[in-house]
Formats: sequence, structure tokens, C-alpha cells
Amino acid sequence: MRIAVGCDHVGFPLKASLVEALEEDEHAVLDLGAHGTDPVDYPALARAVATAIGNGFVELGVLMCESGIGGSIVANKFMGIRAAACHDAATARRSREHENVNLLCVDATQVDAEAAVALVREWLSAEFSATDHDVRELGAALGLPRDFA
Repeated sequence: MRIAVGCDHVGFPLKASLVEALEEDEHAVLDLGAHGTDPVDYPALARAVATAIGNGFVELGVLMCESGIGGSIVANKFMGIRAAACHDAATARRSREHENVNLLCVDATQVDAEAAVALVREWLSAEFSATDHDVRELGAALGLPRDFA
């Protein structure tokens, strides 16, 4: 699978471990930065990852920033992006299974590199349930008519 990875300076220490693990798992990784610990604002990175997904360059994206919350807010402004801030594997799994999240935002202050890798792997191993209930709720969240499915 093709996966875009981005981070701000807070998430940078996690990125190398995550990219290495994803490549070991035979994913193609598009590294969109940051490329160091110099301060960088997360909105630019969230935009880059969301755009890579939206333009079809990748199927999924991961953003690691100070809380994950700001990144998810920015990313969700882009058409077709369903971003969620997650800090544990169970929440990440549910985000994919029930909300079909395609951009995972990780709180880089709450997880270390090992936990970030485990969290992302758990998210990637999950699939959207596609139950009538989840499809209906996702449609409602996207502002579609109740009978769109």
C-alpha cells in the first residue's frame, strides 16, 4: 500500500522508526517532511498529506504532530479526507473500522516510537466494516441524504 507520512518538529523523532517499519512491511512510503527538528507549523504538513491522499498519490496517510488534534482539524477540511486523532491502537482500529479514516493523526507527545509503530500497524490491519449502520452514519457525517446507500 502507498502511505504518505508527515510530521511537525515534535513528531520528527518518531518518523524514522515509522517509515522503517512501514517499508519493512512492504508499504511504499511518501515522506512529506518535516526533515529535521527546526520548528515547523503542522498545518502545512497536514495539507501535504491530505493532498497526497486526495490526488490519489497514496491510499492512506499518517501525520505525527504535537497533539494530533490540530492536524486532524486541518486535514478534515479537504474533500475526501476522514482524519482522526488517535493516541492508542484500539481507538485507531475503531477509527478505520467504523469511520473509514484515511488519515491517522498521532499525538507525538503521548507515544514513543515503538508505540507509534504498533498504533499505525493496528490501524493499517483494520478494514472498514461497511455495515449498513456504519455506512449510514458515515453518509450522515458527510452530509449525504439518509438513503444515499
